[in-house]
Amino acid sequence: MDEHEFFKETVQHLARCLSNINPTPWEKVNTLFMLCPQASSSLVVTSRSQEACIALGLYFLHSGQQHQDKLLPYFLKVLKCLNNAQFEEPQCRVKNIDRIPMSEKFSFCLNTLLSDIAAKQPSTREEIIKAQIELMSNLTKTIINCHESKDYTQTISKLQLCKSTIPILIGLARSMGRYATVDPPLLCRLFPQPSSPLKSKEPETNFEYSTLDKKRKFNQFRPIIPRSLSGNLNPNNENGMVNGTDTVDSSGGTLKRGSLHSYSSVPYDPTTYFFHKFGSSFNQFPYMRFSESPEKRINVQFYVAYLQSILTVAKDLLTKELLAFLDEEAEDIYASGQIQVFPYKSFSETLNLVMVTLLRELLQHQKNLPGPFTKDVQEFVKCLFLSGQTELQSRHHDASEKEDRENNFASVNKFKVNVMANSACVDLLVWAIGDETGADSLCGRLTEKINSNHNHKLILAHMPLLMVCLEGLGKLATKFPTIANTSIYCLRDFLVTPSPILFKLHKLELEKTGKEHMKVTLQGKELQGLTETGVPVKSTPFEKLRDAAIENLCVALEAALTVDLVCVPALVGSVSNRLFTAETSDSESSLISTNIVIMLGHVAVALKDTPKTTDTILQFFQQRLCRSPSSLDTLIVDQLGCMALASPEGPAHDEIMRMFTVITVEAASAAYHHTDDRKQYRHVSGAVLNALANIAANVRGTNARLELLTRLLELFVQLGLGGERATDRSPAPVLKASGSAGNLGVLIPVIAVLVKRLPPIKHPKPRLHKLFKDFWLYCVVMGFTAADSGLWPQEWYTGVKEIAVKSPYLVSQTSLRSEMRELQYTSAVRNDSVSLNELQELKTQILNLLDHPADITVMVNKLTFAPCMYLLSVYWLETLRVCNSPEPSLQPIIEYLSDTALQKDKSGMWQCVASVGDKVFEKFLDVMSDKVKDESRERELEGHAQFLLVNFNHIHKQIRRVADKWLSGLVDRFPHLLWNCRSIVKDFADRCHGIVQEAMKWAPQSTRSHLQEYLNQITGAVFAEGGGEAAIWRVGARLHTALKDACSGGSETSHRAALWRATALLVHARHQPAQANAAPIARGLLHSVAWSQVEIFTEDAVTTAVECWQWLTTARPDLELRLLQEIFAAWQCTVDRKMGLFSKQVEEISPLAAYEGSKLEPRPPFVAAHAVWVRYLCEVAETAKYNSLEKVEMLASLLHRTLPITVGDVRDHINRHVEAVGVRFKLLSCGLSLLQGDILPRSLARNILRERVYSTCLDYFCRGLQSPAKTSGALREDIISLIKFWQLLHSDKKYLKNSDIGEFELMRGVSSQQSLYTSNSPTDNRSSVNSSDIGNRQTTGWINTVPMSTTTLSSGAGSIAGKRSNRSVKPPVKSQDTFVKDYVKKRNLILELMAVEIEFLVTWHNPHSRPEQAIPGEDNIATWRAKPNTDRTWRDYAKFAWDISPTLAVFLPERLKSESIVVEMRRKVQAHPTSVCHVPQALKYLVTTDTLLNDAHELVHMVTWARVSPVEALSYFSRQYPPHPLSAQAAVCTLTSYPSSAVLLYIPQLVQALRHDTMGYVAELIKSLAKKSQVVAHQLIWNMHTNLYTDEEMHNKDTALFDILESLIKSIVDSLSGPAKAFYEREFDFFGQITNISGIIRPYPKGAERKRACLEALKNIKVQPGCYLPSNPDSMVVDIDYKSGTPMQSAAKAPYLARFRVRKYGIAEMESVAMAVASGEEPPAEEGKDKYTSIAAETWQAALFKVGDDVRQDMLALQVISLFKNIFQQVGLDLYLFPYKVVATAPGCGVIECVPNAKSRDQLGRQTDIGMYEYFIKKYGDETTREFQAARRCFVTSMAAYSVIGFLLQIKDRHNGNIMLDTDGHIIHIDFGFMFESSPGGNLGFEPDIKLTDEMVMVMGGKMEAPPFRWFCELCVQAFLAVRPYQEAIISMVSLMLDTGLPCFRGQTIRLLRSRFAPNSTEKEAAAFMLSVIRNSFLNFRTRTYDMIQYYQNQIPY
Repeated sequence: MDEHEFFKETVQHLARCLSNINPTPWEKVNTLFMLCPQASSSLVVTSRSQEACIALGLYFLHSGQQHQDKLLPYFLKVLKCLNNAQFEEPQCRVKNIDRIPMSEKFSFCLNTLLSDIAAKQPSTREEIIKAQIELMSNLTKTIINCHESKDYTQTISKLQLCKSTIPILIGLARSMGRYATVDPPLLCRLFPQPSSPLKSKEPETNFEYSTLDKKRKFNQFRPIIPRSLSGNLNPNNENGMVNGTDTVDSSGGTLKRGSLHSYSSVPYDPTTYFFHKFGSSFNQFPYMRFSESPEKRINVQFYVAYLQSILTVAKDLLTKELLAFLDEEAEDIYASGQIQVFPYKSFSETLNLVMVTLLRELLQHQKNLPGPFTKDVQEFVKCLFLSGQTELQSRHHDASEKEDRENNFASVNKFKVNVMANSACVDLLVWAIGDETGADSLCGRLTEKINSNHNHKLILAHMPLLMVCLEGLGKLATKFPTIANTSIYCLRDFLVTPSPILFKLHKLELEKTGKEHMKVTLQGKELQGLTETGVPVKSTPFEKLRDAAIENLCVALEAALTVDLVCVPALVGSVSNRLFTAETSDSESSLISTNIVIMLGHVAVALKDTPKTTDTILQFFQQRLCRSPSSLDTLIVDQLGCMALASPEGPAHDEIMRMFTVITVEAASAAYHHTDDRKQYRHVSGAVLNALANIAANVRGTNARLELLTRLLELFVQLGLGGERATDRSPAPVLKASGSAGNLGVLIPVIAVLVKRLPPIKHPKPRLHKLFKDFWLYCVVMGFTAADSGLWPQEWYTGVKEIAVKSPYLVSQTSLRSEMRELQYTSAVRNDSVSLNELQELKTQILNLLDHPADITVMVNKLTFAPCMYLLSVYWLETLRVCNSPEPSLQPIIEYLSDTALQKDKSGMWQCVASVGDKVFEKFLDVMSDKVKDESRERELEGHAQFLLVNFNHIHKQIRRVADKWLSGLVDRFPHLLWNCRSIVKDFADRCHGIVQEAMKWAPQSTRSHLQEYLNQITGAVFAEGGGEAAIWRVGARLHTALKDACSGGSETSHRAALWRATALLVHARHQPAQANAAPIARGLLHSVAWSQVEIFTEDAVTTAVECWQWLTTARPDLELRLLQEIFAAWQCTVDRKMGLFSKQVEEISPLAAYEGSKLEPRPPFVAAHAVWVRYLCEVAETAKYNSLEKVEMLASLLHRTLPITVGDVRDHINRHVEAVGVRFKLLSCGLSLLQGDILPRSLARNILRERVYSTCLDYFCRGLQSPAKTSGALREDIISLIKFWQLLHSDKKYLKNSDIGEFELMRGVSSQQSLYTSNSPTDNRSSVNSSDIGNRQTTGWINTVPMSTTTLSSGAGSIAGKRSNRSVKPPVKSQDTFVKDYVKKRNLILELMAVEIEFLVTWHNPHSRPEQAIPGEDNIATWRAKPNTDRTWRDYAKFAWDISPTLAVFLPERLKSESIVVEMRRKVQAHPTSVCHVPQALKYLVTTDTLLNDAHELVHMVTWARVSPVEALSYFSRQYPPHPLSAQAAVCTLTSYPSSAVLLYIPQLVQALRHDTMGYVAELIKSLAKKSQVVAHQLIWNMHTNLYTDEEMHNKDTALFDILESLIKSIVDSLSGPAKAFYEREFDFFGQITNISGIIRPYPKGAERKRACLEALKNIKVQPGCYLPSNPDSMVVDIDYKSGTPMQSAAKAPYLARFRVRKYGIAEMESVAMAVASGEEPPAEEGKDKYTSIAAETWQAALFKVGDDVRQDMLALQVISLFKNIFQQVGLDLYLFPYKVVATAPGCGVIECVPNAKSRDQLGRQTDIGMYEYFIKKYGDETTREFQAARRCFVTSMAAYSVIGFLLQIKDRHNGNIMLDTDGHIIHIDFGFMFESSPGGNLGFEPDIKLTDEMVMVMGGKMEAPPFRWFCELCVQAFLAVRPYQEAIISMVSLMLDTGLPCFRGQTIRLLRSRFAPNSTEKEAAAFMLSVIRNSFLNFRTRTYDMIQYYQNQIPY
């Protein structure tokens, strides 16, 4: 490397290094900058500064244009100064120097750099282009000045002119306006980064077929993709392949076509080409173009002015005179030799070329230029073209050639340059054509040109021009589709007439190769064969022209398609004619037919996406192929291959692949049959394989590759089978079938090409897996696996090696025992075709390979043919894999050994494979020894050692042994593994840590127990006692006491410590033989360890106990059974003591009968402790199933004692609370899986256990649906347990059929021999169980193959049962049918009930059905629920359930919504009332309208029935039921049994009940209630007063009630005496005064006067002790706030508000205090606390007094609201309601309790005039604050509750005056004047179901997807689901009020109300229904409209 070269590389390296520093400090860049030429008016460029400048440019481009502010101005300044620059050439000649002058090179590089910058930074374009044009004008001026001033006095010197000015101009013209559309930029292509000097793998040759490389000689395939087509097929240099995965696959479709071809496949080397080829520029010729898609081009549009000035320069320069002058000067300088590098004898040709090329490059992509300018260009170019044509005669050509030879190509070849300039002119002419007539005539001119008849030398020299002409035809077609057909004909004739030019070139080519043989042309030349080095042969001129013609033909066709859809079929038609005539007459037929076939192949690929193309051409090829064997067939096959690659899916592809398969198979069979009829395909089978190999090498995408692989393997196996069939008929033995082997072998390289491009195949689909098995079988049979048999070509073996590396293992992923059996029957080579000798030969072969180990020899000799073949396949596949894999591994062979099928195989296959494994291991050691001993090999060895260490802990003993053997082998060979620096043993310890952690994840309990540290403590204690055995037991006694104390003390922590220590002692004692005296202590200790948690029955205590048990069982297996016995006894104790899961059902208070002081909340049993225990039992069961019958027996007896066999029993049952459901079913799953595991001995007991499991399951459903109160996570766990049980039970059907049901009746007179019937015939389906009557669902699995038939065999048949007897012995006794039926019915019933329960819980858990919260398996249940049942099925369920347990049956209708069940229940309950009289819910089936009307005698049971809710009792007095003395008695009886505070809620209904009280029961009831409680009496009196009249003015009496109410009031008041009377008088007097104020202030006008009057009136009222507000009977009034009197808005009526000081007592307490006061005592002075709520007693309480306003409707709404509140509390739902109290005291009068600490939304609006969201932000702070979130929580919980109520009651008139917000953020609705069927504005009904305004939604997150809003929706759904069970109660309450004539009742009330509860929907549907209501309200704009109306009417802001 000389100095110059060294400097150049150094600065370039520096530039690249700097560009990688981001950002680069300027001082570093400065180093490089200082080496560059100084930009001044006297610019001097030396060779070094030139290289530095180029390097600086490279830095600028690579670094992403850093320091642009300094560098860009510098480059532009250098450009400006070029006009006067001085260039200093190096002194000495430099070798491999450029051929162009230094100044030209500098100008070229600098302008290339600037063009790159312009392309990257659009903002700089203007400036750069301007500077370049300015320079060009200046240079031109200089040149013209020189010409005009004949001597050089005023101008630059002649030397300067030739040395720099003109070359700079040439350099500028060559580089200006050239842009790269893809990286790297052009300058970086001129000076690419050298490859790194590291030892690289052999470089992949840079062309498309790198997969068909020559390195590994398994393929001698010739590529079939011609260079011209590669763009359409994107074969993409496979350098992108990383270990067989495609880096580019992801982009799908076309693979980055730009970059592909960009500069890597251009046929020249940019680093030298532009410095050696005179006048060359980027993008110059068609074959040098980068195939860039037009839309990707950076379209740098030049302004017309710029183009105009360039054109002017060109016109100025290219005048005859000026050029002649320049040529003279050049001649002089050239002759004088003053310049080292000066190739220009004359400048004219080069200037001409670069200017025209520049124009062409700039104009080609400009759009919409003005017409005159285009004309101008056209005229100018036309002249140039014509004058150029004269220069292109043959004499000039010869002269130029001669000159070239003389001066060694160092100067410009004028002729070549002229040709190039001329072709650029043609391009411009094509571009400038503006109309079709011009285009048409130009077409003619071009056609003339390409059909001219020159001699071949001249043709070769004209090549660029001819190419441009061909391209011109394509371009014209694109530009004017209407003349596309003309182009098509011209190009077609050029190819198939053919043109004299093609003809001559073809001839020339044939002469060159010296072979007239056609085929050679095809394979060697035409299809660009490979030379020995693997570089593509350069295309010959003939091919270049032909390919260009074809490509442009495709372009023209594409253009023509827009106007003529059948142009392709037309073309095919015309060429097939030509082909016919050519074959009959022409001497040139071979040339014509080749051209036609190649042409059509191209068209098919290029236009693959257009209709008709592929099919038409495919048909043409199919007709031609092998019509008569000819060399064309090969070519056709190649084209078909290209077509298959071009469209990888679709009918054409499949059709071609089918043809290929047929050809291969036919050709192969012809080889065996030696007949002529099949020979027709023999000659193309080679070409087909070649095509398949090409497809394999280029197919894209892993899936497509696997697809192809499957096809090829299928073909391989098909050929193998064909060969086998053929040899069956011939006498030769099968293993010598070498004929068929040859046919198979040729496919191997093809498969190898494909497999090499795939990643290793890990989990193949079963089909592919089977094919691989067969593939290896054939390889072994045919001997392809032998390295140097000499039989087969070497590359086949290479291919087999390649396939072995990627092949899947030959063990299946599913591993069933049948696998091994399958081997016998389904292998590709059948057993019966193998003679004994051959088999013996095989066995010898195996034993030779395995070195005859003694134990294996015995086994191998017993094997049949198939296992032998399997062994050989495994042997060869795995040895080849280990030897050829780049990273050999032991994993594959361990995979084989871990295969369960192999392990269970009886014939010793496992041992044989293990022996193969040893051989593979030896090979592995050799391979590892041969590797280069470097760091990476060490890492690999360590990895293998770790792998073996891990397998050394494998669960299978035999694999542990193998790993042990191999580990020692590994260490023998590489002893340093033991002491290498990263001690593997330490690694292994870490690895164990990892394993343990992983295990903790999966089975935390069982693992933890292995690892406790308590042992150390114990050892210490024992030594302290003096050691020895006696000491141990002394310590033991101490620990025992400690444990007992801890239990009685009840502290969890001390219990934990004591228990661990006690366990540790037992573990420690395992080394001591037990002495007699130690036994009691040891036993006592063991007992305590098992029992301690029963005393402290908490979750933690049980968890500790379980951990200790697991540790103890692991450490002392000898104690396991004794321990389990104790544990199970302890469990039994919890059952007997009724703890936890077995606790009694707590009597829950009904929300419908809440009384004062009752606590409404969920009261779940405590099951957490049992949950842990059950988990432990399940773990024990899981392990016991596989290894211990004793444990299974113990578990079974535990379950027998735990699970009651009764259903619905009141006394003996597991807690039915929903919180216990998960644990219950987990326990049942444990039982069921034991039953299904086929381990319990067959006995009556086993049957009973199943009965117990089923019963305990059904028992759960003996109560109504109950809403869960659990957290989401816990609920999810429960649902998972339920689903698991459901699935177990679902599969229980098949176990029923083959289990021992009815087994115990075996000996009923049937001889045992007869019953031992077994059959393996799968067809015998006479089985009694298989009959379709069971649920109509066919069973699956092997049960069907063992029919229970009553046929008997001859005696002695018992022996047949064999190993499968346990499944097949079936008694023929018929009775078991009924058992099975019974179980199946039970199972179906349970599945139905559980499905409902699961669906309910799932809906509760995930109301939105969000997929991320879905629980695996819930969809199966949904499917089960979806299947419809007939009425009959439902009825049968009901009857069946009644037979099991009437209680269960009563609750059925609640879960299974079906009318027919209800009907059946009525029948059953009426028939057997006593069976269910303890279940209140059953009464509704006894008491129906019918039974009452018919006076059914069973109604007498009503009176003694379990107590129903107050509402249900009241409903007997409503319209719902006809009156009846028995129902009336029962109702009165029920109502009197409730405390009076419970009845208080229902007073309005009670008074209404009088309407239907024909027998006076209600009147008596009212009297007795009034006697029981004074408060109730007062409330009754007020309510009765209210209902005397139907109007507020008391004009119209209520005829039905007036008299009876009046007498009742009188009788109640009259019966009062003493304190009671005093209390009554005082209260009514006080309240009368307060109400009268309304009347007093009414005459005053609204506003201040009325307010004054109000205060006046209030002053006159004196507080009397012992009074209360009717709305708050729990508090006594102590004082009045006299300033508080405020009249309300209403004009007509005069409601007002006042505040009172009250002391809260509670109702009963208040009554007793008031009575005491009334009897003259002093009121208690102390401020007592309320004994129930313990709220400090005194508070202010505001109340609103209305006159002339009916508040009964509000009362009803608030009754329902308080009911809902009770329900939500009972369920534990986090919802907020405020049922403020309203009491009607007289017609149109009432008291309303005011909501404390709350303002209406309307007041907030008036005061602040902001939205609710803004109000929240303002009041509580930003969304992120705790306060805001707490407020939002309150908002959402209240919003959800009120939304559901608002919807159900249809509460309307929801404007902002009726919505309150309290200080915590709760929303509270007030004023229920419009509901049910009434709404303001004449019931137009345009309010939505729920008021959800934008501002409300904003507070809840702003959109439906927001989490708070989602939570709101979930709460709504849960609230809806919680109240649905109480719908009847609510409907009854409303029904009782219907006769009041309130405006909200309009006839449809009850029907509509009921429908809103969606009574017949499932829970899931109900949830969806609620969500849709919310969604519709959310989307409903009517809310806003309504608010606007309110605003305009009442000025309530919205």
